[in-house]
Amino acid sequence: MFAGGARENLLEIRGNQDNENVKRRITKGWTEAVIIKRYSRADRRHSVILFRYLAFMKTSSPVEKLVCLAFGGVVVFAVATELRKEKDSFSSKHSEDVSVNRFFSDSETITDIQAKEFGEINNWELDYLKGITDLQAELLIKCRSRCLKLGGLSYITDAQARSFGSLEAIQLNGLTAISDIQAEYLSQCGNIQLDALTSISDVQAESFSKCHTLMLGGLTEISDSVAKSFGECNELYLDGLTKISDAQAKSLGKCQILYLNGLEEITDTQAKALGNCPYICVDGLTSISDAQAKAFQKCDSISLNGLASINDVQAEALGKCERLCLMGLTKLSDAQAKSICMIPYLELTRETPEYALVVKHLEASFNK
Repeated sequence: MFAGGARENLLEIRGNQDNENVKRRITKGWTEAVIIKRYSRADRRHSVILFRYLAFMKTSSPVEKLVCLAFGGVVVFAVATELRKEKDSFSSKHSEDVSVNRFFSDSETITDIQAKEFGEINNWELDYLKGITDLQAELLIKCRSRCLKLGGLSYITDAQARSFGSLEAIQLNGLTAISDIQAEYLSQCGNIQLDALTSISDVQAESFSKCHTLMLGGLTEISDSVAKSFGECNELYLDGLTKISDAQAKSLGKCQILYLNGLEEITDTQAKALGNCPYICVDGLTSISDAQAKAFQKCDSISLNGLASINDVQAEALGKCERLCLMGLTKLSDAQAKSICMIPYLELTRETPEYALVVKHLEASFNK
């Protein structure tokens, strides 16, 4: 289970001891003990895994002594002086996804042995890596969650793209360009994020149309043919687009989930087409027409967080949605509040007069 001399650096103790007892159990030679927080059983398991690998990597890291005491739902980290600076980040935040960026950010590469070890963990964020070999790509894709984040890579080989295609999710936000064959390989992966791409060919778009979730936030414009291919995706993120054509709106409206938060304005015709999308986010819009509101009422869920106000006609139309987000709303009349108060999932900024007004009408409807 443990490689090298890691076993003696990691100790797991189970029991019902209180915190003070645990503090006394820590060997006097260790620098400090920090009780981070109470974790669930799953979180505690991931913490143990993380520190196991920190111990294993001590040959390339200045860790002198390390122990993880897991007991009764509490994890206590006793760390050497070299890891003291990590206390605050662990105290304030703990992620189930294991990230080693802050521990190995001074290195831009890994060894094959390290790649093999990382490949045995649940979910790795390896954004600090600037390059990997084809063999390392094959080793990393064996992670149990089948998800990888490699945002530091600015270039990949065809062989690596083929390997990544076997994953369930891949984030490669450092790539500014890919080849058609790489797009074909990557499209075998169900969920892809390539936010640094600024252009895409028709061939690549056709390949990506097979993806369940596609994130291309770096695109600022697309062709009608590309939009037609994208319309076959289930979930699509194109927040970099500031405008679209009527033909593109018709194609994109075929997605089940669509993010177009960069759009600054749309036509009534475009709204009618986008209204066919069950779930849509257009937070960049600062105003909509009555016709657009009526078109969006067909959506199960719509996010319009850029709107500061709506009129009575728009409120009545949007009130027919199952979910409505209006976090930017600063003005709401009594009639408008009554129109939207019965939406099952309504998101407004709390502790505002608008929110209180909606709650008032909601309570009144239940008291009838």
